[in-house]
Formats: sequence, structure tokens, C-alpha cells
Amino acid sequence: MKTVFSAAAVVVLVFAVHSAALCQVQPRRVQKQAVVGLSEQDRAAVGEQAIALMTGKVWTIYWSLQGAQKPVVINDELTFTPTGVTSKYLLSKGFNGSNYSLRVHDDKVAVWETVQQNFETGDMAMMRGELRNNDLLGTITMRTKDGVMEIYSYGTGIPPVPQVPAKAAVVQKEVKSKGNTQ
Repeated sequence: MKTVFSAAAVVVLVFAVHSAALCQVQPRRVQKQAVVGLSEQDRAAVGEQAIALMTGKVWTIYWSLQGAQKPVVINDELTFTPTGVTSKYLLSKGFNGSNYSLRVHDDKVAVWETVQQNFETGDMAMMRGELRNNDLLGTITMRTKDGVMEIYSYGTGIPPVPQVPAKAAVVQKEVKSKGNTQ
């Protein structure tokens, strides 16, 4: 006696067998992980130290657009209060200062975040930064009211000087030698 299955029945049967195979519990390797983390008391102490350091001075930062072919560096100054932050550059562009949130990671790195808005244009600036070894570094995401986004990286370190392409350096050298009468 032959058993005849319709095409739909075959598809259902194959699906059921395949699903059962996927649902089988596979043994996993269990790795013991060391218990890592700061106590709430230590986390609060690191946070207080970070706020004291951040509010103790005006931070000069340097922005540059991520992925830019010809990066332009924007000089800026961040000023923190215990609850707020302002960017001199963003203030000049019509953005307001704002409060920020601060978290402390297990590695004692303080991370702050804020969103600032230009109420005239509807543009927003989302800022995120880390206080690491007495330096600030992070990203600033600029978003227009039309949804166009640009992501900038920033840091307190001196930005690298753009390198002159080798061809341009040769041309400059030739111009100097032609004008030289010695």
C-alpha cells in the first residue's frame, strides 16, 4: 500500500522535523566569571570625584566629523556645573545648555550624556562623553529637524596636524628652489 501525501503535507512535515532539530537543547560550555563590579558606595564616590573634576575647569575640546575626506577641526569649550553643561560653540549656534546624566562603569570610567536643542531651528545635539585619565573624549551627534545626522568625535587632546600629501610637498620644494638665487 502506497501512502500519498499532498505537497502541502510534505512541506508541513519537513518544517516540523526541521523545527524540532533547531529546538533541541545543545549543551553549552559554562565559564565561571569572576564577580566584577563596584559597590554602590564606591560608584557614588567615583561619581562625586568625576563631577568635582569636571566642574573644576573649562574643558577645551576639539571636534572632527567622523569619516570626513578633509577633516575640519572645531575648537570648543565645555563648561560643567554639578547638574548642567554648556558648549561655547553650540551656544553660538543657538543651542541651549542642558542638564546631564552621569553613570560610573565598573572600570571607574565616568560617562555623561545630554541632549541640547536649538529651539529656533529644531536641531538637536546629542553629546556623550567619558572622563578617562583626566581627559574627556566622546561623540556629538548633530541632527537637523529634517533628520540629517552628522557624527563628530571629540577629545581634549591636541588634534593631529593634517599631513601634506607627498605630491604637494614636492611642488612646494620646486617652487622654493626656482625662486632661490643662491
